[in-house]
Amino acid sequence: MADNSTATSERSESTPVTDSPATEGRSAPIILCSIALIGSFFLPFIKVLGGVIMINGITIFTAQEFGERGKLFAIIPSMAVLTIIICLVLPKLQRAFSVATGVLPLIVFVYYFNQAGSELFQVLGVGAYLCMAMGAALFMLSCKGNQ
Repeated sequence: MADNSTATSERSESTPVTDSPATEGRSAPIILCSIALIGSFFLPFIKVLGGVIMINGITIFTAQEFGERGKLFAIIPSMAVLTIIICLVLPKLQRAFSVATGVLPLIVFVYYFNQAGSELFQVLGVGAYLCMAMGAALFMLSCKGNQ
């Protein structure tokens, strides 16, 4: 009887717990893109007065002048932080969170493009472009694999 329990414990110890093949090796690039997405909010996001004044993303969602539409920006870095945490703690959910975080900057851009039209391209700063690029990269990284 003691031999049977020893054999069972040896079998359970010999099977290592690893990430699924779908998430293996993709956490680091997703985390780096999420960090860059957060960092883009500290860069000049929009140009005011013909580029004389540059406003970063943090100022947009904290300033009263931007109102409720400015609060929309707070969702993007919040989702990037959640994506980093999910990649580290629950790697099985990283794909869903990285897709949502990647699509979010693009949705926000489309929303503001509908509001401002082609004039939006004249006021966007490097932070906005980096934010959209990292969003696209997150989306592509999360869609890659499982084939």
